[in-house]
Amino acid sequence: MDWKATAILRPMHVLIVDPDDRHRLELMHLLKTAKMCVGMVVNGVGSASEAIERFRYYHPDLLLISGGDFFAKSAEIIREIRSFEGNRHTGIIIANRGHEDEGSRSVAVLEMGADDYLRSDCSDAELVARVRSVLRLKAMTDELRQANHKLEVLSLTDDLTGLANMRCFNQRYVELLDECRKGSFGAGILMLDIDHFKSVNDSTNHLVGSHVLSGIGRLLPTIASFGDRDILARFGGDEFIVACEAMDYRYLRDLGEALRQAIAEAAFDCEGHHVRVHASIGVAWVERGFRGRAEDIIKAADLMLYRSKNSGRNIVSGMVLKYPVQLDLEQAERLARRGDVELLKDSLEKRWNAF
Repeated sequence: MDWKATAILRPMHVLIVDPDDRHRLELMHLLKTAKMCVGMVVNGVGSASEAIERFRYYHPDLLLISGGDFFAKSAEIIREIRSFEGNRHTGIIIANRGHEDEGSRSVAVLEMGADDYLRSDCSDAELVARVRSVLRLKAMTDELRQANHKLEVLSLTDDLTGLANMRCFNQRYVELLDECRKGSFGAGILMLDIDHFKSVNDSTNHLVGSHVLSGIGRLLPTIASFGDRDILARFGGDEFIVACEAMDYRYLRDLGEALRQAIAEAAFDCEGHHVRVHASIGVAWVERGFRGRAEDIIKAADLMLYRSKNSGRNIVSGMVLKYPVQLDLEQAERLARRGDVELLKDSLEKRWNAF
């Protein structure tokens, strides 16, 4: 990429920090007339406190700090900006107008975190060139950061459905359960599986099947008002998983029913095929302050999913998970997979608080 051609195309905001009103205005005029980038905004302040306040509210792209007797305040400004800016980068140039030892001073300001140091004999042309260079670096850093952010989003997103992938789900699920354990709220898991999905691929083709899964991925987030902590993810194949805050079991059960009904009412058209599907759903809810294992909630919801499958499909089954757990989840899962519905039902009703 040609950074010289592309780096400073967007408007940049430069803040001049200089206690001398006349010199500050001269610097502002110099940069405004230099035409370094389209729409560049140049402002000025006369004190360190004003500079820090302006930075916090407006986040300028570059600060040019000038003044021979202003050096001591530079460290305060740099320290505040570098601690406040987070993952963004703000260009900082220190311009000296005094006669101190410039060699040691230049080393000092660069070690503080400044991007450049201008000596007292710096010409206007050099000052403009140095500002342009730091702005180019700032723009390049922004583009790299945006590209890295896009890559991070892609690495956490399921390509087909647009929902979170399991890597993302696992990361955020830990955070959700931590808050639940602290007593902030109850939490729930919904496991959702498309009934007889293999027949969709067999009767049409895999492109149509992918279209259906993609459509369900777009549909799910629109069914309820999901919060920032709630996680909707593709579990794999034609299975989806939702982890969410839930004030009580009834809320979670109603959410599961809303998901089931929305899928049953949806139609998916692709390559001349009109496809309708329905889903079986299992839910498991834990109250606030839950101290058990995070994976047990997922296992419980999966167990309820198989109960829905074995009870006729296109229904929602659920349970409240409480500790200590007396049911052998692995044994119950084997029963469910084998189709021993009566044994499974008996185990659930006797040993879990099931619904």
